[in-house]
Amino acid sequence: MRGIHLRSLSSFDVRLSRPGPVKDTQPNPPPGERARPASARYDGLDMVRAAAMLLGITAHAAVAYAPDMGRWYFVEEVSTDAGLEALQWLLHSFRMQVFFVLSGLFAHLVMDKRGPDAFLADRFRRLVWPLLVGLPLVVLYDKGLRTWSQAQGTLSPLYAGGAEWLFRPLHLWFLGYLFLYVAGAWLLARVGLRAGWLTRAFGQVLRWPELFLALAALTFASVHWLGEPNPAMRLTPELASLVYYLPFFVFGWLVWSHLERAKPLLRAAWLVAPGLALGFFVASRHLQFQASGQALNALVAWLMVLGSLGLALRVRHAPRPVLRATVEASYWVYLVHHPLVVAAQIALATLPWNAWLKYAAVVIAVAALSLASAPWVLRRTFLGGWLGARRAPG
Repeated sequence: MRGIHLRSLSSFDVRLSRPGPVKDTQPNPPPGERARPASARYDGLDMVRAAAMLLGITAHAAVAYAPDMGRWYFVEEVSTDAGLEALQWLLHSFRMQVFFVLSGLFAHLVMDKRGPDAFLADRFRRLVWPLLVGLPLVVLYDKGLRTWSQAQGTLSPLYAGGAEWLFRPLHLWFLGYLFLYVAGAWLLARVGLRAGWLTRAFGQVLRWPELFLALAALTFASVHWLGEPNPAMRLTPELASLVYYLPFFVFGWLVWSHLERAKPLLRAAWLVAPGLALGFFVASRHLQFQASGQALNALVAWLMVLGSLGLALRVRHAPRPVLRATVEASYWVYLVHHPLVVAAQIALATLPWNAWLKYAAVVIAVAALSLASAPWVLRRTFLGGWLGARRAPG
C-alpha cells in the first residue's frame, strides 16, 4: 500500500500531523490552554481507531453462531456456541463507544487545523457521500442475501421481514450520526460558542482520569430511559442512539483540547483489564438486557474508553509500514466487510463444522479479501478521495 497517504478518513484521520498555522483558519487556543506543538503524531490513537473498525468483522461474524439467533439474523446456523455469543456481546459493549471517542478527537483536530467551513465541507465529502452511495447498495445486498438464505433454507421463518424489501442502513448507520455530531460542532463554532468553561473543567478532571468513570451513570440513564440504541435498523435518526453516543463524541472532542497535557491518561491503561473482565461477565451471564447488566455495561464502555486512550498514548511513533497500511485500509475494510461476512455465513451455514471453525473461516476470508482489495480501491478509484486517500499518479 505504498503511496497511500490518508489525509482525513472521515472521522478516521490517521495522520495526526499539525502543520504550521493556517492563515485566518487557525483559531487561538481558549484561555487556559497552551497551543499544541506544530507537529505531533500519535500512532497509538490510529491503532485504536483502526482496531475498533476491524473488530467489526469479528463482532458481526460471531452473530450467526450465537444460539437462537435465527429470528434476529440473516442466517439460522446449524452450528452454534455460547462462547461466540458472549464474544459478540462483549465487543458490542465497547467497540463503537471507543470509536466515537476517537471520532470526536480527530474531528476536533480537523476543525482546529482547517477552520469551521472547510471542516464541514471535508466531513460532508467523507461521511455523507459514502452514505448516499452506500445506502442503495445496502438495500440491494440486504434483499439479495436474505433471498439466498431463504432459498437454501437458512433464513428463519420467524425473521421479521423475511426476504422482503427492507430499507435500513445496517452497518453504515454510524456515518449519518457522525455527520449530525460534526454539523452540530460546526454550528456552535460558527455562532462563536466555545464553551471554554467546559474545556477548562475537563482539563481539571483530566488530572484524575478515573473520575470520568462517573460518566457511566449518564450512559446508563440514556439506556434506562430511552431504551437500547438500535440505529442499524432504521433510516431516520433514532433519539436513543443520538443521545447514547453523543457523550462519547464530546469526550473525544475535549480530549483533543488537552492532548499534550494528557499524561495522567497513561496510568488509565490498566482499566482495559477490568473492562474486558466485567464485559465478559455481563455477556456470559446474559445480563445485558437487565437493568443491572445495562449499568455494568455502561461502566464497561467507559473503562474501555479510558483504558484504550491510556494504551494508545503509551505507543511511541516509529516506522511501522505494515501496521500503517492496515490502519489506512481500515475504513474501506469496515465499509465493505458486512456483505462479505453474511455471504460467507450463508455459504457455510449448512455444513456440519464446529462453530468456532466456521467463525475463524469467515473472519480470515473476509479480512484477507477486504485488506487485499484496499490498495487498488484507495489508489485507483474515485472512492479513494472519499475515503481520504491520495490517488496514485498516472
